[in-house]
Amino acid sequence: DGKVLATCAPQEASIHFWRVHDGALLGIFAGHSKLRQFRLSQNRLLSYGQSLVRLWRTTAMDDRGFDFDLLAEYGADTETLVLTTRHFLFRQVGGKVALGDIHDGKIKHAFPEARWFCTGGRGRRVLMGAEKSHLFSGVSARLVGELEVGCALGTFSPEDRWLACAGLNDCKVTLVDTETLKIWPIEAHRQRVLYGAFSTDGLWFASVAEDASLCLLNLEDWRMSVFTTQLGPAVMLHWLGGNRVVVGDAAGGYQLFLATRVGARAYPKQTGLPASAKD
Repeated sequence: DGKVLATCAPQEASIHFWRVHDGALLGIFAGHSKLRQFRLSQNRLLSYGQSLVRLWRTTAMDDRGFDFDLLAEYGADTETLVLTTRHFLFRQVGGKVALGDIHDGKIKHAFPEARWFCTGGRGRRVLMGAEKSHLFSGVSARLVGELEVGCALGTFSPEDRWLACAGLNDCKVTLVDTETLKIWPIEAHRQRVLYGAFSTDGLWFASVAEDASLCLLNLEDWRMSVFTTQLGPAVMLHWLGGNRVVVGDAAGGYQLFLATRVGARAYPKQTGLPASAKD
């Protein structure tokens, strides 16, 4: 609901919960020793550490503080975690990717081993990335389609309608209709794509590449704007609301871009936290 921020410092093996509107520390969760990664969604927490993935119920935060109920525990060999409003995914010992139900913690399906994996916020589709990437149903686990192009990264639009894949050996981004599997290539970059993200309203897609280029694509009229950022290699791309996107580099610099139906605008490079990110 945007009211609580959770942060993790791996050297402390704990999760700090903060109240957003005034920055007050609400409490500290330390139920997973040697914690290295976590995901938070609604009333569930997924944590990883000591080769274990644990699923917690966080609804007790209001009445019992941060002594969360442990729902399930699994053996795992990677800290890559995915958590949606329905499912969670992690790599099991042995390489297969498990998909579980967040309500009861039961593992529903085990997908084949993949280089990486992702799913949309609703969990309707699951992408397994490799030299050839496979799209599965997040409900039945049946194979929905195979993408001939290899994918280095992938991301779904908020309603799971679109999938954007960046290639392994080229600088293209491919948009995929997850229902019809029709594809649209986007050739806006000259070097490898580092990050891609859909806006929170699903009307825009942004991608940033090693050549410092940023592409903003309007998914309603397919108009595209391409900028050369004033930054170093990007380490972050994030949408702030429906039409503002911020790109950040490892040196702490960031640049804000505004996307509108009549065009797009770039703001000068800044250092520190964007003022608009505090909203």
